[in-house]
Amino acid sequence: MRKKTRILIADDHAMFRAGLKAYLESEEGFEVVAECGNAEEIDRLLPKKKPDVVLLDIRMPGPPVTETVRLIKKTRAQALVIVLTMHEEERYLREVFQAGADGFVLKKSSASQLITALETIRSGQKYIDPALSDLMVSSMISPSQSSPEKSSPLSPRETEVLKLIARGYTNQQIADELFISKRTVDTHRANIQSKLGVKTRAELVDYALARNLLTEE
Repeated sequence: MRKKTRILIADDHAMFRAGLKAYLESEEGFEVVAECGNAEEIDRLLPKKKPDVVLLDIRMPGPPVTETVRLIKKTRAQALVIVLTMHEEERYLREVFQAGADGFVLKKSSASQLITALETIRSGQKYIDPALSDLMVSSMISPSQSSPEKSSPLSPRETEVLKLIARGYTNQQIADELFISKRTVDTHRANIQSKLGVKTRAELVDYALARNLLTEE
């Protein structure tokens, strides 16, 4: 049996913490080992409770969230951090990931979305709330990051599909946009992943950014 994921909830709203704890502990594979209402308590609890994941409110009393994320990573390097927020702004998304966060989830999202986030980061991937896909793309694009497009193993149609995947489109939305069937999109996506040697959407986004595909008209 897989070891339970040990979770520390850091949020200054006691009712929110209580509800989140009750939900997580009703799900198989999760254990809330500690909770706190300010950033200073996190530093004390990390070595004592040894959480695998910290669920961190973006507006906790204390230092800025970016400093808190860095503190968590410094104190317990193996701990993963999901930032919980009400804010749908690009700067928050960019700043927390630059600080070392592993996930970014909107508080208005469904509880099941948080479970997906936990499972994703525990598998070694980053997680961004699907509602923030466009912000994810814009936060990763800057003149300094862009590089000239290199030769690609993809066909023109596969490149079109890749661009839409990287912008957060579902396979059905891509089919509607390009006036093709969803099955055709599924085939294109499988071919793209095979040609590029990648398995996840995040890797496809990284490739598109590296090839400067998302800045094209």
